[in-house]
Amino acid sequence: MPPKVDAGGWDDDDDTPLAFVAAATAPKAQPPAKQDQQQTQSKSAQQQKAAKSPLPKESAADSSKKKTKEVKKEVKKKELPAKGDEWIDDRLARSSSKKSLFDPDTIKKNMPTIMVVLVGILIVYFKAVSHGVNFSAIREMEDPFQTLGVSSGSSDAEIKKVYRKLSLSLHPDKNPNQSEEDVDKFNKITQAYKILSDPEKRRRWMNNENPDFTPLPSDTETLTDRNADEMLTDTSAWLILAYADWSNECWELAEHWEKMGKDLGRYVRVGRFNFEKEPGLAKRFNVMSVPMIYTFVDGVRTTFFGDPTHANVTMFVTKSLADTVTVVRDANGGAFLEDQDKKTKVMLFAQQGMVKLRLVFRSFAARFKNEMDFAEAQINGAEALRELYGIDREPALVFVREKEAKVLKYTGKMTQQKLQQMFEQHQYHSVPRLSSRNYKDLCGAGSWGRQPCVLYLHDPSVDQHGHLEEAKAVFRNASALELTASLQVSPARMATAFAWVDLATQPGLRKALARRAAVKVVALDAKTETLMPFEGADMLPETLVSWSQGFGNRMEGDFDHLAGPLTLTPESPHFNWKTYLRSITQHMMTTVAVLATCLLWYAVQNLIVDMRENRNRERNVKSIGKARAKALESEKMKLSKWETIEKQNKEAAAKKKQEAEDKERKRVEAAREAADAKAAQAREAERAKQTSPPRSAAAPAPQRAAAPPPKPRAPTVVSDTELRRSIASIVQQGDLSTLTKRAVRESLQAKYPDQDLLARKDLIMSEIEEAVKARVATGA
Repeated sequence: MPPKVDAGGWDDDDDTPLAFVAAATAPKAQPPAKQDQQQTQSKSAQQQKAAKSPLPKESAADSSKKKTKEVKKEVKKKELPAKGDEWIDDRLARSSSKKSLFDPDTIKKNMPTIMVVLVGILIVYFKAVSHGVNFSAIREMEDPFQTLGVSSGSSDAEIKKVYRKLSLSLHPDKNPNQSEEDVDKFNKITQAYKILSDPEKRRRWMNNENPDFTPLPSDTETLTDRNADEMLTDTSAWLILAYADWSNECWELAEHWEKMGKDLGRYVRVGRFNFEKEPGLAKRFNVMSVPMIYTFVDGVRTTFFGDPTHANVTMFVTKSLADTVTVVRDANGGAFLEDQDKKTKVMLFAQQGMVKLRLVFRSFAARFKNEMDFAEAQINGAEALRELYGIDREPALVFVREKEAKVLKYTGKMTQQKLQQMFEQHQYHSVPRLSSRNYKDLCGAGSWGRQPCVLYLHDPSVDQHGHLEEAKAVFRNASALELTASLQVSPARMATAFAWVDLATQPGLRKALARRAAVKVVALDAKTETLMPFEGADMLPETLVSWSQGFGNRMEGDFDHLAGPLTLTPESPHFNWKTYLRSITQHMMTTVAVLATCLLWYAVQNLIVDMRENRNRERNVKSIGKARAKALESEKMKLSKWETIEKQNKEAAAKKKQEAEDKERKRVEAAREAADAKAAQAREAERAKQTSPPRSAAAPAPQRAAAPPPKPRAPTVVSDTELRRSIASIVQQGDLSTLTKRAVRESLQAKYPDQDLLARKDLIMSEIEEAVKARVATGA
């Protein structure tokens, strides 16, 4: 069967001599015109290939736009001659060689402008932080001078004369039938005269202040610049209002503020300050307008934004106290409890919401933060902790003290009084070590103690190893019994504290005990500085509890006075980096603000300089673009003749190619028709043979029919390797100045007549180029 003809055809440049291909592959510099010719040829070939591909046809408008874009791309890609490049480099160098903004000469030259800008910034700043004026209240009032029709420089006598004249003409007693407008006008002139006749009110009006203001009353604490450092300590929790007497908003908030102060004053301290009279506090809290509400917790200031309703302010205070507690879950629960032998751990298990309970809990956390660590269990993620402590009902409080002590869980009614009693009783371990910090609370002279404490005197030089642990175990059981008994009594009483002291570290206490130092257990009253030794035979928990419960019934003579004053050696304080960071937060924020301002100023100045340089660069780029466009236009004029010739050659090649394809197609069709006719004749002969009558004996023997033609065998497929060798041989033997791709293809077709070379067009074309490159490289 003849080879199948591809409708796509061969390339358009089949008739181009291979010498051009050799010249293109040679590593020689070509003039710009020749480079543009080759680019144009390649681009034209790609366009014709795209035209033959089965893509949807573009409209005339799309084609025009595409050509316009291509022309613009060509303009951008063109390069100027060497002289133009030198001019561009010179312009760019001159634009980039400008002096820096921070050059001394530049600063000296622009010093007046810089000073004016700085003075303007300072004026704006001091205006912003200066004392405010209640313009809203003043706008609502009419100008008393305009109401009376006098000037602002009028004397008191002139104002009085004008008022009398107006009041006589508008007084209701003189005009019983006057209209409502006249009554309103009379009231206005009366109000205007009250303001202008009072020197203080007139002064306030002239200073744009409310002339009718009175001091804003309040029952909350008053903060001043003098007492601020004493009251606003790093361990305090405050709710603070910044106000001004002239502010209508402050007067509207006053009653509501008093109610919030009475309610929230049970949890945090509530105070206020006049930001006009206390400029130090106004600067410390960065007051820009009034009223403003703040919280001050552990030295950290937080500003309230929003509607100052009771619920919103309560939520604000609760969130401000969030840093006083730790949020625990199963992942960090172990880290929270790892130092339970040093401080008591308190955990609150509560569902979402319960704002008032969390406020109470966090307020006590701020109060007892030196004695206990407080935590709130996360709602989701603390299932293992709830299972560990058997929390099946919420809210619940869990007190975790030393490892040997029993965990206390409370799920009853949680009032503020009940929580305060529990925190005061459990702020220390069940058997704490007596120190200068806690001895007053434990032994009857502080917030907890109302009666003496039971004290175990430990002397390491006398006691044998293990006696202290045994005594602490007995005291621990006695403390648990005493706490249980105190909670069951109604009303609940304060439990007796059981503690121990190391006499080796407290020489002052050893000296005060004198001869009583040999006794192991004593009852110590820090308020009266008296003690009573334990005279029981056995030191059992029940015996100690029974002995402690009888302290209140004993006479004063049962206690002995100490031999000297009760003094305990203070322990060295531990450095707390969190407290230190909170103390320097304000200074750090100020430093960061100053640095940010400087960086912003530097960035703005650099931006201005960059904008100027960019404008100059854009001007240079436009000039360069115009020069390039002019050069491209001249190059295009030079290439127009070559493009016309190239177009004509391509049209002739395309026509020749189409004729060859039509001729090949007709030959194939004729071959097919001849084969079909021959097959039809064979079938007719076979049919005639089958239908002919039988031959008689006398009839001569028919001639033997001719044998059918042998079937054409399938053409042998030529391998790619053999095809490459053939192409290389043809290129090596031919003359590149006259040899074309079409000639190479026809030589291959003659050598392999039954091969479909058009199906292997890509291989043939690429191998022809490779063979040409190889011949050029060898110099043959």
